[in-house]
Amino acid sequence: MTENISSPHNPRIKQTLRLRDRDQRDQRGLLLIEHLRELNQALAGGVEIVELYLDERYESIAELFADQNLPALNESLRSQIDSVTTLASRAAMEKLSYGDRVSPVIAVAKHLNCDLSRIVPGDCSLVLVIDSVEKPGNLGAMVRTADAVGVAGVILSDPICDVWNSNAIRASQGAVFRLPIAVSTALETQTWLQQNEFQIVTARVEASVAYSKFTWASRTAIVLGSEADGLGERWQASSIQGIHVPMRGSVDSLNVSVTAAVLMYDAIDRMKQ
Repeated sequence: MTENISSPHNPRIKQTLRLRDRDQRDQRGLLLIEHLRELNQALAGGVEIVELYLDERYESIAELFADQNLPALNESLRSQIDSVTTLASRAAMEKLSYGDRVSPVIAVAKHLNCDLSRIVPGDCSLVLVIDSVEKPGNLGAMVRTADAVGVAGVILSDPICDVWNSNAIRASQGAVFRLPIAVSTALETQTWLQQNEFQIVTARVEASVAYSKFTWASRTAIVLGSEADGLGERWQASSIQGIHVPMRGSVDSLNVSVTAAVLMYDAIDRMKQ
């Protein structure tokens, strides 16, 4: 454990705060993890913590885990975490925290591998493809639902928002650290899906087939695009099937994360029948 930090203007605090910027995250290969729930998920997912700031009210990460009634960390992991832990004042933690809620713990961690090889499809596999979605809250919500459904993995195709955005991590409730997530271009994604014999299904408002009438294959990839622009021509090949969620009210579409939830649950249930 290193020397305590009392000032919110400490150079280390300022350096850590730069990770709010995507360019800094990409250049340094690091990300921020806020709040205990997300940290617990990250540790369970094997994320490597390189620096951890802990509210000085606690003497160690073990004390914080015990205070929140979480299972104790194994001795090896606890020792590794303790070696990179710095106790910080309330003012310093307020400076580091994002939003109104002050977290008792904030970690700096290394990026996870996001190659397509992370996703290993089985005989019956559902994959979610998120194409050019711009809002981190939507991205995180879809990853959270994908984890709940039990998909084989999530592919971020030509992403506008990165998965290590603080809002995306929070909206996923830390599922970004447990679920296989890959980042690639649309072309690379389509090639990988075809090579692995996936049925490719796009969600489109103008599609003629309702999702409830659709026959899901044992290997299916559901593709959703941004709410602003939808899916471009790159997802309109004749081999790709479009489906829609019927709209019976006055609005013409659902939030993309809601659409993802409807389609994933229907697909996973009927694929296994």
